[in-house]
This record gives sequence, C-alpha cells and structure tokens, in this order.
Amino acid sequence: MENYQHILYKKISEDVYEKTLDNGLKLVIIKKKDYKKYFGCLSCKFGGIDYKYQDLSDNSIKYLPYGTAHYLEHKKFDVDDKRDISFEFSYLGANSNAFTDYGMTSYIFDSYKNFDTLIELLLDFVQKPYFTDKSVRKEKGIIIQEYKSYHDSPWEKMKMKLYNNLYKEVLTKDILGDVKSIKSITKESLYQAFNDFYTPNNMILCLAGDINVESTFKLIEDNQRNKKFKNKNIKVIHDIEDKQVIPQSTLKLDVPEDLALIGFRIDHEDFKHNELMLFSFKLQILLEKLLGKFSNNYQEMLDKKLVTSLSTSIGDATMYPYFLITAVLKDKNGFVKYIKKIFSRLNDLSISEEEFEALKRGLIGTILFDLNDLETCATEYADYYFKDANLFEVIEELNNIKLQDVLDIIKYININNMSIVIGKGKGSSN
Repeated sequence: MENYQHILYKKISEDVYEKTLDNGLKLVIIKKKDYKKYFGCLSCKFGGIDYKYQDLSDNSIKYLPYGTAHYLEHKKFDVDDKRDISFEFSYLGANSNAFTDYGMTSYIFDSYKNFDTLIELLLDFVQKPYFTDKSVRKEKGIIIQEYKSYHDSPWEKMKMKLYNNLYKEVLTKDILGDVKSIKSITKESLYQAFNDFYTPNNMILCLAGDINVESTFKLIEDNQRNKKFKNKNIKVIHDIEDKQVIPQSTLKLDVPEDLALIGFRIDHEDFKHNELMLFSFKLQILLEKLLGKFSNNYQEMLDKKLVTSLSTSIGDATMYPYFLITAVLKDKNGFVKYIKKIFSRLNDLSISEEEFEALKRGLIGTILFDLNDLETCATEYADYYFKDANLFEVIEELNNIKLQDVLDIIKYININNMSIVIGKGKGSSN
C-alpha cells in the first residue's frame, strides 16, 4: 500500500486522510468515528462560469455553450439507452444525486450499507461518457422547462438583473444557460466538455463516515488502475473585469409586497491559499455586526417599519467575493436610504473586543455544528479544494482572526460598487 497523508485537526477534532493517485485523482477520507452512515462525493472543477478556456497543449481557445456543465450533469445519469444509474443506487439502498454550481459539478450518494460497491458504481458511471444525438435532443425540453420554472421565481429574476448590474461577464450567465444556448448544446459539445474537464487531475473524490482507510484506498486504486485516461492541461478563462456599476433597477413582479436585493461587488484581489475563504468569513462577521438578526440596525429597521424581514449572504464563485442583502419591504424609499447610510459610514464603525469575540464564537459554533453533517463536510471540502483552500485549515485559522482583521476589510467595500434591485409588488404604491 502506497503512503497517504494523515492530518489530525486537533482544534476541531477532524481526522483526514489524503492521497493523490498516479492518474491525478485526489482522494480524501474524512473519518467520522462511530457514524453509521456513509457519504461519497465525486466532484469535477467544471461549473456554470466555465465556458471559455485555453488548451495549453496548442494554446487554442475553446468555447462551450452556456449551461453545458449543468446539461452534462443531467446526461451523466444515462449510462446507456435503457438505464438510469440512479435506479442502481436505489437498488443498493443508497440515495444519489448531483448538482452544478458556478465552480464545480458534484455527484453524490449516501447510504448505510454496500459502501464499497457504491464507490465503484460512482466512479464507473461518472468516468464513462455515453451521449447520443437522440438522448441529448430529448433532454433539451426537460432542461428548458427547468430553466423557465427556475426563472419564474421573483428572487431569481432579481438576482440575474443584479449580477448584470454588477458585472460585465462573470455571473451574468445562468448556470443553466438560456433557452438559446440550451438548444445549441449537442452530443459533440458534451463530449468536448467531458474529455477536457472530466479528467482525474481535475477531480476530487471525498468520502465521509467511519471508513476503513487502507481497504478503501486500495479499492479505489484497483478501480482506477485499469482505466485509461488522457489528462488535459487547460486554463479556464474568466473575463473578470470590474465595471461601472448600474446603481439601481426596478422590476415589476407578481408578488404581494415590494422586495429588495442589494449586491456589493468586491473588486479583484489576487487571493492566495486560504485567503479568499478567510476573507469571506471576516466579511460574514462584519455583516452580522451590521445587519444580523440581533444587530441594532436590524432592530431599528423593524421598529421604523422599513422591512418585514432581512438577511445577508456571501458569494465567492469568482476570483473575488461579493455579498447580497435580501429584504421584504414595508417602506422602499426609507429602506434604501437607511442602507446607503450604513455603508457610507463604514469607516466610523465601532466594534468592541467583547462584541467581536461573541460574533466570532457564534460563527465558529455554527460552522462546527454544520460539520456534523457528512454531506456538508465532503462537498464543502471539495469546494474549498477547487478554490485553493483547505476547509479545516481555514476553520482552525478562524480562531486567530483579530478585531483589526475584520476592520481592515472595510476598505474593500465601496458604496460605488453597490447595486439595488427593487421588485415592485402588486400592492406597491410607488
């Protein structure tokens, strides 16, 4: 048995085993002692924003239709004209699924039994392509209907409008593509994407549970040994261009109340190992202070009847993060004015050491609770890996964040990079 790396993250009690096979496939076992359930996640660094890339073998530039990553995820479950692989997972007592986000595609399963068989089934079906003209045509109607249903959502309409206000290119295209691009996807498009992205050196297999490390690594090595792969050397091109932000837009929506979606773009920064994710956590602490459920600002907006509800979220799909503020409104103009006041006075923000420590402890507690879930552990580990970060290193480093580290990121938040999308409801008076 070849050597593997064993890392014990003592501060957070996480036990991890890592190995990279000769073919380039990264293997990770997150050992959860006494867990009865198993979880597997095979992820590929190929997502919704990956449609332009350079083949470094000849420096050619290649393109794919928008939505190819999501379309390919759908078609991978057809292993031939008659079989859908999800039924084989069910027969073995497992739940199976897949998802595509902006940065990766993941194929997952969870089960209480037949773990070894399920690992091989996962590897075999994901790593073997099968696309026909007929099956690709058949899927178009299904995905177009999914796209239309998805975009019937008021929040989704507002989000895509907001992204187009903030960016020139990245995030302006939906993960599903659009009706035109979906119709343009062919068998050849899918084979191109599979051959260029679904290579072992562009994938990671994360397993979580009370797993026998030695026998599992051997099982995977044996599975991979007789397969032939041609790893590609490609560079995805993201046209990350900061632009003049469109400050405000209004959409008419079939909803009873006015809605607001606010986005702040953080201009490009050359983040190194772990820095992007640590930045996101510092931003999360700052937003909790500014707009969290127990913040003075949130309570004041409720008291002044500006909002019915409000929440924040952080995105890091691109080379730099962004954050969103979502609100159901009572007083549209009053809310917009209030938010602008908060973010125009950030340099005057005061946080005590005691308050900062409470915010940090709350964040760490939430994260550690979430890590009890096997799916969160495995899929987040893969997500961090593709963003040049290590999930457990970042969480341990959170303990070392100081108040000044959080205050230092205020300089990245520019009110000129803020855009507001108002969704006018049926009951709107203005």
